[in-house]
Amino acid sequence: FLGQGGRFIGLGFLVVVLLLPTLAMAQPGPQGVGKFGNFYEVLKEARTGSIDSQNQLAIMLATGHGAPKDPAAAAQWYEVTALRGSAEGQLNLGMLYLTGEGVGEDLTKAVKWIQDAALNGHAKAQNLIGYFYERGLGVNANPREAIEWYGRASVKGNFEAKGNLIRLGVPVPPTNIPE
Repeated sequence: FLGQGGRFIGLGFLVVVLLLPTLAMAQPGPQGVGKFGNFYEVLKEARTGSIDSQNQLAIMLATGHGAPKDPAAAAQWYEVTALRGSAEGQLNLGMLYLTGEGVGEDLTKAVKWIQDAALNGHAKAQNLIGYFYERGLGVNANPREAIEWYGRASVKGNFEAKGNLIRLGVPVPPTNIPE
């Protein structure tokens, strides 16, 4: 990617700017207590098959919040949840493949998992797939597809997608968030 002045901007920079908040969702309290409890409680629940706990454990391992940072272990837990149909797990696994953190960098796998999350209705993933189509990253550039994905994310209230539609001069559809 070329930034201002024609300088190269790598995929890592793109990930940090676009989706770092996705991987930084775990906001643990004192002594590593997160939204599901401490690391050992989360691990115990994850091992029993709780998809929410499996995702929380992966987030804790990916970010180092409330657990030792271990991107490879995070990728394994994200894959467990992704294969079970968790859009959050699919997006986060795709992000690890995009950055190469904990797994080998693989744009094809990144697009596959992020697109799965988008198809499962994840608004951040829909916005990101729109960006991939707009820029031709891992997919053939297709402005119509980009606008379609931005529109899907925008309807769900994704402000970045709304901004992308405005930037492209496309009318922003009304937000449709169920009550």
